[in-house]
Amino acid sequence: MKPPRFRIISGRIFHNNLENEQLSLRKSHQNDLWFHAHNIPGSHVVLHLDGREADELSIEDAASVAAWFSSANRANSGGKVEIDYCPVKNLSKARGAKPGHLIYKNFKTIYVEARNPHDFLSPAEEGKEKA
Repeated sequence: MKPPRFRIISGRIFHNNLENEQLSLRKSHQNDLWFHAHNIPGSHVVLHLDGREADELSIEDAASVAAWFSSANRANSGGKVEIDYCPVKNLSKARGAKPGHLIYKNFKTIYVEARNPHDFLSPAEEGKEKA
């Protein structure tokens, strides 16, 4: 049986840190999973769970998108990238922090290779994300 597939949204489709922040804090549900490269610049990535439990493959897919859209991907030719992830409810913004700079707690870390999302998104999924 195939594992359930989830929608993965990357801040890469947005143009600035403010929109990255809006994706993470306003356009996601509390139990969705948020991903970001550890201690380096990168896009925010959200795995929308729609009330379901995330499977390991979907977590790896979302983490590989976060790795792809991070500065580690550009500097790290083919190596593994350290990606932190947590439920969106564990995100907050410090008062006075710059847009897109979030604080997260109770997170897990996964090491993945950066993968181009176009390599594993179906055309139907890809079309939905561009809408």
